[in-house]
Amino acid sequence: MILSLVPDRTLQLLTEAYARAVPRRIRSVVTRIRNAVTVKRITRYYRDTELDSEMRDALSYLPFTDFLNFPYPWTKDIRQREAFMDADSGLPYVVLNGKRCYFLRGMPLRDVSINATCINDLEQHAESPHLYLTPEFDVEHGDVVADCGAGDGNFGLSVVDRVKKLYLFEPDEKWQEPLRQTFKPWADRVEIIKKYVSDTESEDSVTLDGFFKDKEGPTFLKVDVEGYERVALMGASEILCSSVKKAVVCTYHLADDLVTLSEIMSAKHFSVDPSNGYLLITSDGRRPDLRRGLIRCTKTEGFA
Repeated sequence: MILSLVPDRTLQLLTEAYARAVPRRIRSVVTRIRNAVTVKRITRYYRDTELDSEMRDALSYLPFTDFLNFPYPWTKDIRQREAFMDADSGLPYVVLNGKRCYFLRGMPLRDVSINATCINDLEQHAESPHLYLTPEFDVEHGDVVADCGAGDGNFGLSVVDRVKKLYLFEPDEKWQEPLRQTFKPWADRVEIIKKYVSDTESEDSVTLDGFFKDKEGPTFLKVDVEGYERVALMGASEILCSSVKKAVVCTYHLADDLVTLSEIMSAKHFSVDPSNGYLLITSDGRRPDLRRGLIRCTKTEGFA
């Protein structure tokens, strides 16, 4: 999710408070100044690097964007989603493709709206570098899906109607209640696992190989776990060789993720295709960096 680009929860809360307290006109001026400074920094960073056309496109639009991580003209079409309060459960929610996606208890509706807009309309826009699925790369009817890093469940909600079984791995306690409420209509095919996906088994972590040892293995794997993608994949060696046919893995959290994660998946006989475009990452203590958002991996014919 886009807020995961800000690893410090305190910084996230301050950012949300700033958006509520400062008028949009003033925020726009601040954004332009911030972006101008970032343009200078990233231009210096890449001055000795040969840029591809997608990098040049992103950098050329950077001074004009309101969304620093997504420097693309299509962001101008983003409209904020409306948020609602469910009187029965007391949880806020938004509607995604006719389904209710619930958020944290006590979360202001404005914050729900902002979060839902970022998670769905920015990240999952058809031209976004963070787009999980495409018409050519999608979850199939009857798939068993393992969603590692479920968050608010928006990915799982988008595919739940066509899966045989959906496993939501989300270790954060605060998301358990909204996830249960969101997936209540599909309780017969959805299981929520409150554990980290890792390469070791412990009280609060699980390996995918261990979890699926006595279960039907997943055919589709989604991994978006805040920089621990390689650790999650190391604990999934067996299912990557056996049951998994497709996998989508985020590659923007760490600077070398694209190369490292692509090598891991290629070694397991998957073809690897990076998403289009780049995300601009500025919040992990490094200089501004353009990174591919994710890779879409398909088991190579003959190894399926």
